[in-house]
Formats: sequence, structure tokens, C-alpha cells
Amino acid sequence: MVRAAGFGLRILAFEPLPDMDFVREYRVELVSLNALLARSDFVTLHAPLCDDTRGMINRKMLGHMKHGSVLINTARSGLVVEKDLLEALESGHLAGAGLDVFETEPAIGNPLLELPNVIASPHLAGIDTQSVAEMAKHAAQNILDLRRGV
Repeated sequence: MVRAAGFGLRILAFEPLPDMDFVREYRVELVSLNALLARSDFVTLHAPLCDDTRGMINRKMLGHMKHGSVLINTARSGLVVEKDLLEALESGHLAGAGLDVFETEPAIGNPLLELPNVIASPHLAGIDTQSVAEMAKHAAQNILDLRRGV
């Protein structure tokens, strides 16, 4: 959201437990999930996978998405029902999808990978300079804690 705000993009979000300071600072418009899907050109998923979110982006929800919009999932594969996404992409309802996670990984043979309107990455969207440094720091701390018996 920070980068989108920097480009002056309008940011809509569906967030059951919003950080209101963040919402105000970046001028995020909080809306219902259906409103977000209907109004957004790009929908990015940032939800954890749990009973409430498993399969949340299914045929019905994809049908609520704005015609010609793009779905981006760098969160968890179980959020999206892949066969329903495939149908929405093949029908032209969605213009495209960006996927970093798949129901089965590696995604060899996945029909989504055959579509010209799908961009895929090998489950590495969370890997950036800061996250790698944090992972290394936490790994080193865990080793020290183990050594100390903590």
C-alpha cells in the first residue's frame, strides 16, 4: 500500500481489524469485500490461510470482480479456488492474474501456467532484502537461544 500511495493510486481495502493510523496516513478507503472486488482494477491478496479464508476467492467472488481486472495472490494458495480462477481467465472476465502460490507446488503441469494472461513466480514474493536480513537475524538468535538453553 505504501508504494501504491506513493504513486497517487486510490487504495481500497477490506480489513476486518484495520490499523486506523495506517488507514489515515495512507488514505485507505475501507470497504466491504464485495465493494472492493467490484471497484478494483487490481486485487491483491494479503490474508492468512485459515478456516474463514480458505477458498474465499471462488467462482462467486470472481464473478463480483470488475470485468477486465487482475487478481494477484502472493499470500497463500488455499485462498483461491484455482479451477474457478482458470474459468474466469479463460472466459475473459479477468484480464489476468499474478500468482506466487499454487495448490500444488511445484506447479508443473498446472493449466494456469499455460495461459498468456498469467504471470507466475516460484513462491518467492516475500523474499526481499529486508525479509532476508530479518530471517538471518532470527535464525542466528534462535541458534544463540538454543546454545544458552533458552
